[in-house]
Amino acid sequence: MKRNRKKGKVIYRVKYGVTHAAYHFLSAFGLFITILLLTFFFILYQWKNVKIRSHLEQIDKLRQEVLTINSEVSRLEAVRNELLSQIPEIAEKKFDMVTPADTPGKLPVNRRKYAKYVQEN
Repeated sequence: MKRNRKKGKVIYRVKYGVTHAAYHFLSAFGLFITILLLTFFFILYQWKNVKIRSHLEQIDKLRQEVLTINSEVSRLEAVRNELLSQIPEIAEKKFDMVTPADTPGKLPVNRRKYAKYVQEN
């Protein structure tokens, strides 16, 4: 009977050792998984910040482009207004045209001719 007791104690000690080894392995594995998940969420958080920063930079570039285009529009409007103011002078010099002092009144048009014109067009 003494031999049976020794085997029981040895088996109990092996089970106890395996149980502790498994527990330590699972706790180490759990710690590893926790650190891995925290790292994953931190990377996602930083990726979101990087995306936001890139979008803000793109918005700034587009705002600068809008300002550039608006200044170009203002410059072109000034050139157009200058050219429009030169039209009467050029017409008078080159073609001997005179700008009328008053605006023309209404032109009388026959209704039948107007209706025929509307139907053709």
